[in-house]
Formats: sequence, C-alpha cells, structure tokens
Amino acid sequence: MSIEYISIALGLVGIGLFFFGFVLGQKSSSTSLNEKSDLSFGVKLSQAEKHSLE
Repeated sequence: MSIEYISIALGLVGIGLFFFGFVLGQKSSSTSLNEKSDLSFGVKLSQAEKHSLE
C-alpha cells in the first residue's frame, strides 16, 4: 500500500514541476513575444492553480 501512495505522490510532484516550469517558460519568453497575451495567459494559469489548490 505504501508503495502505491509513494508512486502517486511522485507522479503528482512530477506533474506539478512540469506545470511550474511551463508557467516560468511562458513568463520568461514574454519579452520576445507579445507581452500582453503572454502575461494574461500566465495570470489565467496562476488563477487556475489557486482554484485547484482550494
């Protein structure tokens, strides 16, 4: 049982790290692309994160 919980936890952490890296990539690339659309996209992602955590 404990191995299953550990594997699920590691999977969630991996997804979280991937999503976090994707958001950071969007914010860092906003300087070379259209800033308004990228920033609003980042804000929408951060708001979705807050709602999913609650």
